[in-house]
Amino acid sequence: MVDLASSLVLVFVALGVGAAFAAFAWGERFARVERDGGSALLGQRVMSAGYWALRPVGAFLAALGVTPNAVTLAGLALGLAAGVAMATGHFGLGALLAAVAALSDGLDGMVARITHKGTWGGKLLDAASDRYQEFFFLLGLAVAWRHSLALLALPLAAVVGSMMTSYVSALSNAQNVPVARGAMRRPERAAYLTVGAALTPIAASLAEDGPLASVMRFAPMAVATLIVAAVANVSAARRLAELMRAVDHRDPPEQVDEGGADEAKPDAHETSLPGMVVRHQAVAALSTALDFATMITVVEALRGDPVTGTALGAMTGAASNFVIAQRGCSTPSPRRGRRCATRRCRRRASG
Repeated sequence: MVDLASSLVLVFVALGVGAAFAAFAWGERFARVERDGGSALLGQRVMSAGYWALRPVGAFLAALGVTPNAVTLAGLALGLAAGVAMATGHFGLGALLAAVAALSDGLDGMVARITHKGTWGGKLLDAASDRYQEFFFLLGLAVAWRHSLALLALPLAAVVGSMMTSYVSALSNAQNVPVARGAMRRPERAAYLTVGAALTPIAASLAEDGPLASVMRFAPMAVATLIVAAVANVSAARRLAELMRAVDHRDPPEQVDEGGADEAKPDAHETSLPGMVVRHQAVAALSTALDFATMITVVEALRGDPVTGTALGAMTGAASNFVIAQRGCSTPSPRRGRRCATRRCRRRASG
């Protein structure tokens, strides 16, 4: 009952905000929305309606003295709670918590602008919080669907698509080469996953006594996750190909010109862009495998609590990713001095 009630609350609030925006602020424009831009999967009107509804909330929080980082951390906590709700099969409650958590992405920026307390550290915390919220949601969904290999593959594929979408954007920034916006960015992924979770209890209640009752228990969530996984991975591959074409005209990284000096031996980590992608993808795949292996071992083999298994799996995956990334720090390069393959390694080398 709590899931159906949560879903209905979320649907009615969304419809109410949309009707109010259409009646009172349809032509209003917002700089942030126009800067981020909409897409074929999530139009600017929808984003503008959400931003318009959040403005009084942001002003209220600023008047109370709430800091932007506090808003971000509250969103992170709600995202974790949404993941736990999804893991225990409460999709409606998970959708409601995930929707409120996702709003922190806009609220913390509003509070920062109103209070003039925005910092680069807060911006980094906000970006990390977004990634964790999405990971918690998909990890909880994977735990809920762990008994079906076909369903389990959907959130795993969505995790890969989400990771590669963000990673290609990071590569684009590092190479200083602009590429087209992805079709399944963080706002689109959050919207589709939340809508899928919210519609699942409603669809299940409508087909409770019908022949499709067993299918409707997970159909909306499965369809939404499939859309996210497919579009995100295709979009990431397309943008990666575009980025590779853009940098192909550059000199190969192993060619070093030191005024007639002999060609230096290439650094092990100064590889081509495809090599970097393969290496980092392998590290991510290994960390994800360790994460889910730990979770499945705790839940299935040791008969432990799913929440405990999820937490231990997340810590195992994060620790393995960190250790492997640190071991990948490169040695000094003849051309660029102390250089590392990742931004974290570069900071460690300069210190």
